[in-house]
Amino acid sequence: MPADAAALAVVRTVAAAAGARASLTLDDLDDLTIATEEAVLALIGFGATEVEVRAEIGLARVAVAVSCESPQAGWPPDDLTDGLAWKVLTGLASEVRLGPGGAAPAISFTKGRIGDGALA
Repeated sequence: MPADAAALAVVRTVAAAAGARASLTLDDLDDLTIATEEAVLALIGFGATEVEVRAEIGLARVAVAVSCESPQAGWPPDDLTDGLAWKVLTGLASEVRLGPGGAAPAISFTKGRIGDGALA
């Protein structure tokens, strides 16, 4: 997706639809869309030049897995885990990971229902 507001809205909507199919609560759906936005914005903010972000949203029975990546070098930035966006992301999602998604920088996380064998 191109790094612009319209594309970000589409990714948030797709994440919310996947969460609804996984029967997440309304609060969990809100958490999922906010966490998805924070992950994408962290990658967009990292890329000072032309940025394209790839988001993969996988659906399990009671959880949604999101992986966002962008073709930039120098990942992760030293201050990424010290910022508000990282605190929001780790507070709303579980299994938050930084790493290369193939050959590109990536942020991955899951969001699921507690009590059904999934992480929050």
